Amino acid sequence: MSAAASRLFAARTAARPATTEPAVVRWALIRIMVMLVHAAKGDARSERGGIDATIRVSGDDATVSVRVSSREAPSDDLVALAARCGGVVVRTNDELVLTLPSLRELRRREREGRGESPTG
Repeated sequence: MSAAASRLFAARTAARPATTEPAVVRWALIRIMVMLVHAAKGDARSERGGIDATIRVSGDDATVSVRVSSREAPSDDLVALAARCGGVVVRTNDELVLTLPSLRELRRREREGRGESPTG
């Protein structure tokens, strides 16, 4: 192998430190939402005999909350997926409430972890 080819090969195969997985894993978030919709639809069918379900989303600078009507406790899988995304899911009154850090909060944590100032 020529010296130029050797340098090119070395540059392409340079080892890099492993990166951490994003705080919110897209597939897990989608799965959480499917599970919440399923819970809300099940509650709507048993309670009202229909299939309409209400999903309420609210948030502030630090968190985003998703609420669905459900008389069931959150499943272990739902709780685990919420934790994987840095959030929690709890049952309050007759609702399941998913609370996750907002995108703004995630970015703030990333900057803080890198030692950057809050303004960038």
